[in-house]
Amino acid sequence: MYKNYPYREAATSVHNASGQSLFEIHIQKVTLTQEALLSLGVPQPKLFAAWSFYDHQMQYTPMALGPEAVFDSSAFYKVRLDDSFLDYVSSSSADGGSAIQFDVHHVVSNDCELFGAASVSLAEIIEFPTNKLHGSVMLYSAKNKDRVVGTMDYWFKLHTAATSRISQWAEHKKEVERMLLAAATAKKVAAAAVVTEAELMAGEERAMLLEEQKV
Repeated sequence: MYKNYPYREAATSVHNASGQSLFEIHIQKVTLTQEALLSLGVPQPKLFAAWSFYDHQMQYTPMALGPEAVFDSSAFYKVRLDDSFLDYVSSSSADGGSAIQFDVHHVVSNDCELFGAASVSLAEIIEFPTNKLHGSVMLYSAKNKDRVVGTMDYWFKLHTAATSRISQWAEHKKEVERMLLAAATAKKVAAAAVVTEAELMAGEERAMLLEEQKV
């Protein structure tokens, strides 16, 4: 999947209460391909995006007109920087994991239909917790997941003063991973030692059998 982070802007934070963190997800625009526009059959399709984040309710952008639908819309979420939330963010990978899926809908009369979807990873926030992280992802057809129908431009930012909490969590996670790796390595070494000992015993038994046959 195409992903592009052209820059990481150190933006100013919105005001939030002491001890409280806010996570901001901003959808800038969706741009349709010419082929996708032709398939919809209208020169300016009405579009909106919808998504779910962590344990919060589904969020929607305002409706905008394509083929370049500029939403310029942000959603703010109150979050606690506990292990559960940081695990969720760090495992949010578009290549497999709990990436956020953004669904783009096409409004037709008084109804709407799912037109395309895009997946976004939030994992970079762990490495750059004070930055506004920009990205662009491919939008894939809801009817044919192999067909690209456009792109979605977005950014996200964590507004918090507790960046040390993220550093502590990341260091603890690395330490746990090192311990698990050491344990797995020790297990492999022990298993190899058992195999080697068994082979030596088998060799000794064969040698004794050959001596007996000679006698």
